[in-house]
Amino acid sequence: MIRSRRYAGGFTLIEVLVAFIVLAMSLGVIMNIFSLSMRTTATAESKQYALLLAESKMDELTGEPEVSAGRSSGEFDDTYRWKARIEPWEFPDQDPVTVYPFTPYLVEVTVQWGESEAQELMISAIHLVSEDEL
Repeated sequence: MIRSRRYAGGFTLIEVLVAFIVLAMSLGVIMNIFSLSMRTTATAESKQYALLLAESKMDELTGEPEVSAGRSSGEFDDTYRWKARIEPWEFPDQDPVTVYPFTPYLVEVTVQWGESEAQELMISAIHLVSEDEL
């Protein structure tokens, strides 16, 4: 006895369920990657803005004709705060007997925008001040 088998075009229930499982797992991974990229973008934006603020404060501190050693702090806005430290500095190979026409100062500016250390950016520079300006 020969049975005639009719082939019905389409997918079986198992194939459809496997396809949905693969789709759900793929979408979960894609959403996780998208979320991570959004957080990374926000972090980069905050650091870039903090760097601009730190450079601005550094220019403000070193642009004055008189530089005085000490510490200062303040706020840019409700989110970003700054601290600055200026102190005399000596080059490692500087000869203590030689009189130089410039006095070097170490200028450090730190900008914070959160509670963790990861939300802090510090820049530093050596600023040379002419003896005439002192």
